[in-house]
Amino acid sequence: MMHSHALNPSKIRAAAHRAMALAALRSKSSLTVRLNRYNHHRAIQRALEAQANVCDWLENLEGDAWADACEEIATALKAKEVNHA
Repeated sequence: MMHSHALNPSKIRAAAHRAMALAALRSKSSLTVRLNRYNHHRAIQRALEAQANVCDWLENLEGDAWADACEEIATALKAKEVNHA
């Protein structure tokens, strides 16, 4: 069980990528390079935040809801493996 005051690595990494995205906008590179770096770090930030939200949601599930969520995740992962084959 994770306590609400415990550090969440995904949230910490998301905050770091947000800072890197903002720093990319202030760098002395061309506009194209700055925008590419910004978009790269923001995409990582959004993915990490989504991952953290899913983990928080899963922690609060109980009983049948937990089993149903696990089945859906397993099905999605299997479909993803097939698509990459």
